[in-house]
Amino acid sequence: MAEWAIETHELTKRYGYRSVLSGVDLCVKPGEFLVLFGPNGAGKSTLIRILCTLMKPSGGTAKVGGYDIAEDPDRVRANIGLIGHSSYLYEDLTAVENMRFYLRMRGVDAIERRLAEALQLTGLERAQSNQVRTFSTA
Repeated sequence: MAEWAIETHELTKRYGYRSVLSGVDLCVKPGEFLVLFGPNGAGKSTLIRILCTLMKPSGGTAKVGGYDIAEDPDRVRANIGLIGHSSYLYEDLTAVENMRFYLRMRGVDAIERRLAEALQLTGLERAQSNQVRTFSTA
């Protein structure tokens, strides 16, 4: 097991002359929680995007689960999950279409079996053909 769940050293992100992240150093142990808060434009989403390998930093280093985000992004993505304020689902697709899409993106084997299991676990069996936009957000 990695010593740190998340580790950054001098992590920076710049857009031209504008610095969004400036020398971020983090050490989060496995099992610990990290809460990011601050005003709009403080760099919270940018930091998350970098740690999830959705954006490259301008400088510094970062590891997630012991894997370097630049050297091993596939392993980083395979070992993380993100819960944000948006669902990240495609509203025009059905529940099962969204699930199938994300399983394929993650390279999961036996997709149809895994789909059936996930639908049962989440209680979405009866709603699997409904478009996500019809689901309650409450």
